[in-house]
Amino acid sequence: MPNLLKPVHNLVAPSPETLWARGGGMMRTVEIGNGRHIDVPFFDVGFEDKDVTELKPGRIIDHNVEDIGEYYGLRIQTPDGIDRAARYYRLDDERRSDSDMYIHIDTAWMTPITGHNDYVASRLASLTGLDVVVVGAEHSTNKHPYPWELLRLGKTAMNATGISLAKSAQSSQAISAYIRGKYGLSSNMITTGESRGSMLAPAQYPYANEYENNILYSDTTAPCVPERLFTNKEDSLRLAAWLGYEAVGGLILGAEILGQQAMKRRLGTVALNPNFITSNLIGVGPALFSGEFGVFAEWVPEDAAMFYSTFKNDLFTKPDVLKRLYAEHPNVYIRTHRSGTHATLANDHVIDAKAMRINAFGDLYIAKNNDYTRDDLAPVYALPGRRKPTLQPFKKAAA
Repeated sequence: MPNLLKPVHNLVAPSPETLWARGGGMMRTVEIGNGRHIDVPFFDVGFEDKDVTELKPGRIIDHNVEDIGEYYGLRIQTPDGIDRAARYYRLDDERRSDSDMYIHIDTAWMTPITGHNDYVASRLASLTGLDVVVVGAEHSTNKHPYPWELLRLGKTAMNATGISLAKSAQSSQAISAYIRGKYGLSSNMITTGESRGSMLAPAQYPYANEYENNILYSDTTAPCVPERLFTNKEDSLRLAAWLGYEAVGGLILGAEILGQQAMKRRLGTVALNPNFITSNLIGVGPALFSGEFGVFAEWVPEDAAMFYSTFKNDLFTKPDVLKRLYAEHPNVYIRTHRSGTHATLANDHVIDAKAMRINAFGDLYIAKNNDYTRDDLAPVYALPGRRKPTLQPFKKAAA
């Protein structure tokens, strides 16, 4: 890369080490799996009850427009001055599975916890019978009425420079642990997410151990950029092609969502808070482009059960790179669908297929007492057996 472009490259896609240093990360040696030790950055993201604001609860309305439980909203501020929104979706007793686990969701880039993420959370809860915790990205709350939110834009921009995916993952695990303690959840979690949320998943493991959370299984969709953006010459052409595919894919998805009568439930997907937008552009975006996601493969225990859904025309996923990064992880499976773009992640069929795998994994976990092999996981990873899965909402088994 020409020297004149290096400052621009470092601005758009800084190195992971640069991001960790900006966020005040201190390297610590931790054990991953059985006897393997690695260096991981840890950040000051601890908070106390006084830093948490409880919002007015609401009812969970699932994709069948059924009232299935209640959600509790939280606004949390960490010591670095960053605020994050979170929700706990608690199913009514008759809708809740007897499984001793819950679903943990991290949100996609530029999306708040409302709209699409609320739709996914309620749909997964309905189809699996599991409670759900959703943790939003940095600066995802409305601290003040508009236009007073504009007054904190400068501070937001300064704080955003310290954002990294590692710091986001640690903060997310800290928030999930707080919610677990507050509402009496099990320590067993299934992690999921789309795009940014998928990229946080492998970083969660060392931080989960720090907060006494136990990740049983990870099932995520459409991760991106396992290598630092624009490190390869062909990335510029890849970006142009990706934009073209996504323009078409977005139109197709819009038509599908209209056909599925889910458009109204997606209202609120586009964030209007200027602080959230600023933080995503200045902080989250460069972290996504940094190649940090690829580093996290080393942070995953060798026997971890993980499933990545990718799509043929989502060109920055680079599944060949992912397969190389996870070559020493026999229980990690990377599926590339024969069609689809990044936008396909929002399709109901993709969400339902994930619910099927979560249900199947839950059955396997109980049957094998968390002692399973790749052969045991193969039927889980093979789901769905057809392109358009059908699922009914969870029904508690008769006593």
